[in-house]
Amino acid sequence: MKCPKCGHSQSRGEECAECGIVFKKFFALQERRRKKSRENKDSVNVSDADSLGLPDDAPHNSLKGFLQVYFWTPYRSPWKPTPKYGVIALSLFFAYLFFLLFREPFYQLYPLTNVMDSTILSMFRRVDLVFHEGGHWIFGIFGNRTLAILGGSLNQVLVPFIVAVAFWHRRDASGTAFGLIWLFVNFLEVAIYMADARHPVLPLIGNLDPYGSHDWLNLFNSWDLWSVDTAIAKTTYSMGWIGMIGTSLWYAWTGFTNLSHGDDSTARYLHRKKENPKEHRTLEL
Repeated sequence: MKCPKCGHSQSRGEECAECGIVFKKFFALQERRRKKSRENKDSVNVSDADSLGLPDDAPHNSLKGFLQVYFWTPYRSPWKPTPKYGVIALSLFFAYLFFLLFREPFYQLYPLTNVMDSTILSMFRRVDLVFHEGGHWIFGIFGNRTLAILGGSLNQVLVPFIVAVAFWHRRDASGTAFGLIWLFVNFLEVAIYMADARHPVLPLIGNLDPYGSHDWLNLFNSWDLWSVDTAIAKTTYSMGWIGMIGTSLWYAWTGFTNLSHGDDSTARYLHRKKENPKEHRTLEL
């Protein structure tokens, strides 16, 4: 036999003639180490599964594990505590924004050409215009003309949607609400652009010819949707208002419901963060 420690060859016995180890004790020590290693590995896996909300048999690199980590776990996690003044201030901002949107002529479905909107709405429009024009370039990379034209409006709603999802994943109700409101404001802008396609009057960037460069005029022509273009514009416009009002009501309900149990909610959140720090690090990345 060979000694498992030093490799010395010898006839069978209870200990090594070269290094002097007792074979029985050496093998018992190795078994204890292997058992301890298995226990530590199992405890780490259970801890990870518990903190991430994964079932024990769900591999983390599978689709099921991915959905658990990035969708189901955030959904089950509590919203971060929001200060009372923050909920009130943001709710008042939403109410003021709705007042401006309802009052400003540009945000009517069929606006006039010589309209001036407020500073806040002008800021929204300028930022949205940047993403709109960027969308033409981004989606134009794929080489499809229709996708490049649609890319402007698509990117205009995609960016705020990504912002809303990012805040939702962090369990930040205020950021999620703001992202959704921004998303549905873009629904209004896209709907107005759609409604303008039949009789273009809105000025285009660079004073381009509306009959040759109007996105939705070209899209409705390409898809032959002139029989339902008005219905599409009105539906999109209605979805914008319904989404904004629904988001503001959801945010007020979520914020003030948490405030009614503010101390308990904060204590539960801090306790859960202390007990499962990995879960909250995952959500806050």
